[in-house]
Amino acid sequence: MERAAEVTLIEDAFPHFNFAADAAASTALRRATDAFSMENTDEVVRLVRQLLEKLLQAEPSAAAAWTQVYVFGSSGLDAAITGSDIDLIALCSASVNTSFFFQTFPRSAEGRLQDVVVVTSARVPLIKFSYNGVHVDLLFASVDMRTAPDTNELLRDDFLSLVSLPCRATVNGIRTILEIRRRLPLPLDAYACVLRAVKYWAAQRQVYGNLYTFPNGVCLAIMVARACQLCPVADSGVILRFFFSLYVWWLLRDTRIAPVSIVPTDENAAIARVPGMPPPWDAVWDAADLFPVLNPARPTVNAAHAVGRSGLQLFLKELLRAEQLCALVPMSYSALWEPYNILDEHRFFVGVHISSEHQSLAACEDTINAWKGYVESKLRMFVYALECVAEVRPFSRPVVDEPPRVVTRRGVKVHCRSRAFFFGVRNGNKDVEHSDVEAAFREFEFAVTEGTTGKNPFEWNRSVMLGPRLSFFSIYDPLTADSPCQALYSACAEMMGSSV
Repeated sequence: MERAAEVTLIEDAFPHFNFAADAAASTALRRATDAFSMENTDEVVRLVRQLLEKLLQAEPSAAAAWTQVYVFGSSGLDAAITGSDIDLIALCSASVNTSFFFQTFPRSAEGRLQDVVVVTSARVPLIKFSYNGVHVDLLFASVDMRTAPDTNELLRDDFLSLVSLPCRATVNGIRTILEIRRRLPLPLDAYACVLRAVKYWAAQRQVYGNLYTFPNGVCLAIMVARACQLCPVADSGVILRFFFSLYVWWLLRDTRIAPVSIVPTDENAAIARVPGMPPPWDAVWDAADLFPVLNPARPTVNAAHAVGRSGLQLFLKELLRAEQLCALVPMSYSALWEPYNILDEHRFFVGVHISSEHQSLAACEDTINAWKGYVESKLRMFVYALECVAEVRPFSRPVVDEPPRVVTRRGVKVHCRSRAFFFGVRNGNKDVEHSDVEAAFREFEFAVTEGTTGKNPFEWNRSVMLGPRLSFFSIYDPLTADSPCQALYSACAEMMGSSV
């Protein structure tokens, strides 16, 4: 369907929507979302740039190299919320390769950054670290240019051919942010206010993150940008209400129209396949995608490709709830953002448990962080398998299921750290049996093992990285200090206590 026809169809779907500004609601929304904003990221950017420049000066082969650090993700859209990571990408000249960066940057950062973990097994390699309590993901790309690219150069199609092959998948994060910013029909602060509100809503209602088969931050950013294009008013409260109404209608309509996209059809001409990049989204080849939300940076891929059946159903359920709350006069943002408690709707739960053991406390902490990140990246495989036998709702955050402890193994004292991931399961009015989830867990175990072989394998040291193991329990089980049920109860209580 052509773009104009799509817009007409959407306008016809909302003949009674009140687009009039609501100054009181807009002011309340801005005050509320300002409270969720993170501290300025400039300090982190300056530190990373200083470390990179110092690193390059000390390396003769990279003495003439340039480097530039860009902020992308939520911070790049001025829409970070409390608890968000800061996403950075370091672009360097071609004399600095991937191996050099990932080997030397962590050493140069010793004493300046905390909890440094190098993840080279992922499709997009990165360095994770903490700085003053804020979590940072740092990506890297080597670019064959004499000087750092400007915004226009970053967005050109031929820029991808200048990026070294192993790094090409990393650059579309910053390109996406730049595309969104330049296609907004209204001031960035109005858009950012709505995006913060939507992200906080999704996080509080636990329907956020592609690790658990929900829309991730990029999806929500594109979806909010599209709502702004269709409802280009500077009143954030109006756009927020329109966002929920738009996507309730979008997901409930009888026929599928064009995917969610902020790029006009006539600009979205075909692009030749770029080595090192995924193929562009195709309406025929990718017809099985449940919720196509097209990334505006070319090649245009589906940013919501990981959204599963359960994830989409739960997301729609929360959209419907939000739309009903937005229709109330006066609207209550505290009700919109009320934390979801998984214990209210589920009696049976599945747990995935992992742990690390090491003689060194620091090594034990590093190990559990790396092991947790890898296992978490495979959880959606578990959700896909579980939803074949039951309704499933993830508790979308890792849980410390056992307190830190020291145990003796073969006469040697070792530090132990553990994490768990929980999922509510049900099968209509029938009880869910342990056997129902065992087959799904075996599929998950296979996915975990498979990722330790082939290209860029995860280095699984089985002597210090233990698990994953399965637990199955109900809310009626005895609450002992070390039971998974107690761990889930404590995690839910902590989350409900963080209510706005």
